[in-house]
Formats: sequence, structure tokens, C-alpha cells
Amino acid sequence: MAICPRSGASVHYVGQHLHIDIYGASHLTDANYIQKACEEASIATGATILASNFHHFGGEYGVTGVVLLSSSHLSIHTWSEFNMACIDVFVCDGDDPMLAIPVIEKRFNPNRTVINLYKRGDVT
Repeated sequence: MAICPRSGASVHYVGQHLHIDIYGASHLTDANYIQKACEEASIATGATILASNFHHFGGEYGVTGVVLLSSSHLSIHTWSEFNMACIDVFVCDGDDPMLAIPVIEKRFNPNRTVINLYKRGDVT
């Protein structure tokens, strides 16, 4: 539950959507490594993994992947040519997307991390 800054009313959301952009990161073309890192980050949020699917575009190109969670998903898209990746962590049911950040930073060792957290689905 949150408080609406305009009205002061109680606001309930269906979930939280965390965007993590990492720069100067490592392992951005290794689909197996990325899958394990994303699954570890997913578990850290408190979510249960239902399935995972990751695809490497070949050569020095990046990887795209998704971990389907009981409480939504974690997805990643890497751009090895720019040494960066964009990660979405969308969870509900009391899971905490912020707990994915230390795992992502440990596994990819970025030199810069940009984080944005959004409340999704106002159901008041």
C-alpha cells in the first residue's frame, strides 16, 4: 500500500517494475552465464521460477532472455557492442525487485548502474 501524493488516499498496486540499465558490464554474449545470473536474481526477489528462455544472436552480438516468474517476469537484453544491458524485473505478491540489484551487479560487474522503480496497476 502507498499514499497518493495528490489526494492522500491509500493506493494499492498490483506490482513493482524495476528497470536496471548496466554499463561497462561483463559476460554480455554468454547466454548460459546470463541465464544463470538472471535466475539467481529472480530467486533473490522471492519469486518462484516457472520457465526460462534465452537466445544468443551469434558471434559478438548480444543475448535476449526472459525468466517467467510466478509473480511476473525478469527480462534482459544485452548490447555487447555498447557494453550495456537493460533488465526489467516485474514482480507482485510481496516479492521485492530491489533484491535483484546486488546479484546483477555482482554477476555483471558494471561500472555504472541506473535504476528506476515504478509502481504498476493502481487498483484503488
